[in-house]
Formats: sequence, structure tokens, C-alpha cells
Amino acid sequence: MDPARSRTGRVPVKSRRPDWREELRINCLKRVKEERVHLLWKNRTHGPLPANDTIKMESAVRDIIFDELEKLKQYGDGKEDQEADMIWEYHGPHATKPVETANEDILLEMERLLYEDLREESIRKELEALDEEDAYLAQAVFDHMELNDKEVCVH
Repeated sequence: MDPARSRTGRVPVKSRRPDWREELRINCLKRVKEERVHLLWKNRTHGPLPANDTIKMESAVRDIIFDELEKLKQYGDGKEDQEADMIWEYHGPHATKPVETANEDILLEMERLLYEDLREESIRKELEALDEEDAYLAQAVFDHMELNDKEVCVH
């Protein structure tokens, strides 16, 4: 008998495989965090996104979810495949089931993380521009003060 199980009567958490939805969520969020630099770089090369144009982000998120689903399908059985296919069959809020709501939450969380990274990148660029402007202005003031000191010394 397993010593961990004999004490509590339960199977240890680490020995159980997590629900495929939770595993998909964790894997997708991890991939978004790992690939955000690549996604941001891809965004920069194609120009800035308008506020209402989310096609590029949705495409990237769908690709990540599709890849992670394929990985899970390789290790799962047929029953999980049928449940996993439900992610792409969204018919609106009137037909929403708890499974679909959980999957939609995953997509929304991933989208939020991507937009948060885009916003942070934009703020970082603005701060860099302000720092450059401050350095330029400080140098200009310093040069002007040196010129004034030289004029005072000459007169």
C-alpha cells in the first residue's frame, strides 16, 4: 500500500493527472507568457494594431490553443477529443454550457495577457522617449548655462 495514501485515505494531488481543461488552460497561459516576446515582435513588424483590430491576436491565441489541444489529443483517448472539439463550436451565450464558459474564460485570460503586454510595451517606449527628451533638454540647458558663463567672463 502507498504510504501517502494510507495516512490520509486519499491519492496525493501530484499523483493525479489534472483535468484536461485545466491542463489546457495552464499550458496555454504558459505558452502565451513564453511566446509573448515573439508575438510582440511580430506585432511591431506589422505595424501598430488599431484598437478594434484584434484579428492578429486572436489568430495567435487560436494557434496556441490548437497546438496545445493537439498535444493533449496525442496523450488522451477518444472521449477527450470530443470534449476538446467543443472549444471551437461556440454558438453564443444562449447555448453556453459550463465547459464552453470555462474555455471562453481561457481565451479571454490569454487575450487579456497579450493586451497587457502590448500596453506595457507601449508604456515602456513612451518612458524611453521621455527619458531621451529629458536628457536632451538637460544637455541643452547645461550648454546654454556654459555659454552664459563664458559671456559673463568675457565682459
